[in-house]
Amino acid sequence: MLRHSQHFWLAAFVVAWTADFLFWGKPAGISYLIFILLALVAGNLLAWDEKARVSKASLVLSGLVVILAAVTTLRRESFTWVLNGFLVLEQLAFLEMPGVGIGQPLLLVPGT
Repeated sequence: MLRHSQHFWLAAFVVAWTADFLFWGKPAGISYLIFILLALVAGNLLAWDEKARVSKASLVLSGLVVILAAVTTLRRESFTWVLNGFLVLEQLAFLEMPGVGIGQPLLLVPGT
């Protein structure tokens, strides 16, 4: 449970407003990478605010997310662009899925 739920709602509002600002009536391009980076930074800041340590596996997964989001910006081939876009969203979901037998998100180190 979050100790500072108002910080969660503020981060969610900022990320949602940024999505509206970046994507409304514009092609995705570099906006997608900026949005993904902002979502990762907001999630890590919320974890830091809750005094939770980030696991090494989630750092590797976050790096993979950034690389795949950058490929969506650099490649204009439609198949690669769509595939990387969906893979980025899938990897972001994996950051929040409970670990096997841990019962808490992969983002946090067990026992914290």
